[in-house]
Amino acid sequence: MVLLNRLAGIGLILLGAVTALYPEIFTLLYRVGLDDPTARTVIAAIIGGGEIGIGIALFISFERSAENRIAEARTKIRINALMIGAIVAVRLFWTLAHANYNFVVITEVIVELLLLFALIWAWRRWAL
Repeated sequence: MVLLNRLAGIGLILLGAVTALYPEIFTLLYRVGLDDPTARTVIAAIIGGGEIGIGIALFISFERSAENRIAEARTKIRINALMIGAIVAVRLFWTLAHANYNFVVITEVIVELLLLFALIWAWRRWAL
């Protein structure tokens, strides 16, 4: 089961990397218009970053078994932190790449960073 989860994790990381680096693939596959830099940033961050975060979580989340509720809570915090962290990283990359500093993008980055910092704090606080 661990091998299957790690293979699935690698697959999602690769799929997410393609979407994060080439969000225009959605135009080809799904006819989604990405003419605007904000649209490219959002697709790259949410879909690409999300897939990368889920892939990393799958790859490493089964190193330890969740034997009780505290361990399960730690695992959930770690998975959420990884996913939000990947989304923030990809969103920041595309925001800087396009110099797209509009209100919506900056607001999303700030909210995601605050959420990420809260999750990292919780992760470190309860990772005894």
